[in-house]
Amino acid sequence: MLSFLYENIGIKIKTLAAVSFIVEAVTAVIAGIVMIFDYAPLAGLLTLLFGPVIAFVASWLLYGFGELIDKLERIEKHTKGLVTKFNSNIEDSKKPMKPIEKLSGEIECPVCGQKMPKGRGKCESCGQIFNSNPPKAPFNPEKDVIKGTHTWRCDKCNTLITKYPCAFCGYDPEKAKNIPLKVSVNSNGNIVCPVCNKEQNKENLKCESCEQIFINGQPDIPFWCKKCGRPGPYDNYCPNCGSSIKISNEKSY
Repeated sequence: MLSFLYENIGIKIKTLAAVSFIVEAVTAVIAGIVMIFDYAPLAGLLTLLFGPVIAFVASWLLYGFGELIDKLERIEKHTKGLVTKFNSNIEDSKKPMKPIEKLSGEIECPVCGQKMPKGRGKCESCGQIFNSNPPKAPFNPEKDVIKGTHTWRCDKCNTLITKYPCAFCGYDPEKAKNIPLKVSVNSNGNIVCPVCNKEQNKENLKCESCEQIFINGQPDIPFWCKKCGRPGPYDNYCPNCGSSIKISNEKSY
């Protein structure tokens, strides 16, 4: 109820020190004058001269204590302001923001000012999320058209492109196919990738160059893993990569 009396206590202590000095100094002057004209001229003169000085020195301790509290209160307010601002920045970083588009074709982060190539989903410096990237969706020839040229979204970074490999992330589906291909052993005892013609060890399940997945074995194998190309049979998850997707010549399951 009376909490307002204790607000800004540091300033009030400094005010009290100043008032105390004035009261003590005036009292010393009056006492000194009385003593000079009454009964002790020498003592009165000393009181008149040194009384205000002693009162001033005595007020230093009280004023210094008030100054200390005042500065601590300022530091506390400043710290709370920094914490509030920091928490606000964290919350803002979770909200997608539109990046600033530059004439050079780059984009600029609205939070830290970092410049980067267009198409990034978040800032490379501070991690601020951008909302400029469209949500991932299958290719729609009626909507995904730029200046009359059919485009599609990259399967890896979701950027609209007109051809592969992707100009933004370098992804090329021809060099990273999910459907395994059958390969045969040549006269050297090795296999040749049917995509990039890289000759390599016949035990490889994936091309060393373009990452095309292989099926090593005869066509009568029951199924193979869609992710790494390991031939079956095996139960449940692929023992090589853990994938649950199995591919056969008839169906996926």
